[in-house]
Amino acid sequence: MRKSCYSHDEAQRVAGIGLTLKIITDQFKDVQLYVSGSSSFGISNELNEPLTGRKWEYELLPVSWEEFEDHHGRLVAEQQLENRLLYGFYPDVLNNPGSEREILKQLASSYLYRDILACSEIRKPEILDKLVQLLALQIGSEVNYNELATQIGINKETVARYIDILEKGYIVFRLGSFSRNLRNEIKKNRRRTKQQQEIDFVEEKDGKITGWEFKWRSKTAVRLSRTFTETYKADSRIIDRSNFREFVII
Repeated sequence: MRKSCYSHDEAQRVAGIGLTLKIITDQFKDVQLYVSGSSSFGISNELNEPLTGRKWEYELLPVSWEEFEDHHGRLVAEQQLENRLLYGFYPDVLNNPGSEREILKQLASSYLYRDILACSEIRKPEILDKLVQLLALQIGSEVNYNELATQIGINKETVARYIDILEKGYIVFRLGSFSRNLRNEIKKNRRRTKQQQEIDFVEEKDGKITGWEFKWRSKTAVRLSRTFTETYKADSRIIDRSNFREFVII
């Protein structure tokens, strides 16, 4: 049977969208629905229960470096590396070189403050603004909820709730601490780690552990934490402009 296809964007803004889609799915077997939205918390809240067993979920991420390079060619893509690190890979940003700042400001004001505030019960948007700024100033660093709460003037439970909302809105994402048997080890080693050579990223693949250190330009040899490599029998790699492709291209 040939199916008719219908699409609906920004579905999280439609009241009762989950039940509506359930009725359509159950009653019209020849209809294929494609529903999208820009924030996971709005859609998840509406769709999860009504459409259990009736849907497939996909996350559409920004353009990858591999896709960007395939489109522009390696030489042109690498000439754009600094801009891509600064402004990212949103399609609208890529399609409008020279207007990156304005586009990102518009995205922040229209999406962050319109959609997130509308789809979540945030009563003090100025707190959300301060939290986003503080998180942006410590990208890649360990986040301390108590410290953020003190800086903003709220309790840590509110900080945790707002960060959860930002994650569901794809504004931030978290990377957990690496551990093998870390109930006690995290408490024991976390403070020491900052006094050693920093490990930016830890990857475990097929039982093999690799610690990665990222540099814009690696002029001199960099030695990663001996404690880390010996404790976990791990390899270590330095990634800079000369070899970053081996890390980002699958």
